[in-house]
Amino acid sequence: MNIDEYKPQRYAEQEVCYALKHNKHLLLVGETGSGKTASVMRVARALDWPCARLNMDGGLVREDLIGRFTLRAGQNGETVSVFEEGLLLRALREGHILILDEVNAAAPELLFLFQNLLEEGGQFVLSDTGERITPHERFRIFGTMNPPISDSGTVYAGVRELSPAFKNRWDRIIYVGYPSQAAELEILKGRYGADAVFTPQHLATMQQVCAFAAKWRALYKAGMATTPFTIRDTIRMFEDICQPVSTFAKAIEGCFINRLTAEELATPSIKQLCAQLKEGVNVV
Repeated sequence: MNIDEYKPQRYAEQEVCYALKHNKHLLLVGETGSGKTASVMRVARALDWPCARLNMDGGLVREDLIGRFTLRAGQNGETVSVFEEGLLLRALREGHILILDEVNAAAPELLFLFQNLLEEGGQFVLSDTGERITPHERFRIFGTMNPPISDSGTVYAGVRELSPAFKNRWDRIIYVGYPSQAAELEILKGRYGADAVFTPQHLATMQQVCAFAAKWRALYKAGMATTPFTIRDTIRMFEDICQPVSTFAKAIEGCFINRLTAEELATPSIKQLCAQLKEGVNVV
């Protein structure tokens, strides 16, 4: 399939297609689990475009991106030092999509490696050897990040403000919100492939889960909840409900309610909601 044949499910996918087609650098900003990375990967999978994902927070170091020397056994039994290229160099040379996940949680020295690449016609210079690498014509960079402040007003831990110079290098920066109830239903159905056949019970369950997601996100946006209900939660809950011994109430409790904070569980609206679920009341 080529880009022009692909039918985007969401606005984010439209932006991803545009960036791929016109070689633009796209930064997707949004709440956790809103489908930022999934939008890029879904399009890449449909187009059969190799895609690598780098989690920029935590223990990522320069060698993971560029590469490192490793010791191997030579042809004659001797030990030789061999340079193994990292994800960035492989993506550059082979024309892969590179997703920089949680880019605003990365160490500044790692972001500096991408400064030239994000310029129009940018190259990558290996400081160790001085080699200049011109990116493959199909090489693309996407970035994702959580906003510093969530929709509920809480602060995301471990993130920092990107420098104006770094932000200026992205051709487009878009906000990816949680999907509407109807859009999320299509995302859920699309997860199982175009040939999937759903029973009326499956479709009713999907609609029920998506309705609950919309209900919870309204509480979250109003600041009455601090735990977001992600697209991952929607998928997880639907698949749990489909198990023979599960019910809607059990799935919500096991997949979501038991992860809420004590403060959330003490909130009157959420406390009432949990009580209704345990009593089997249809809350959606």
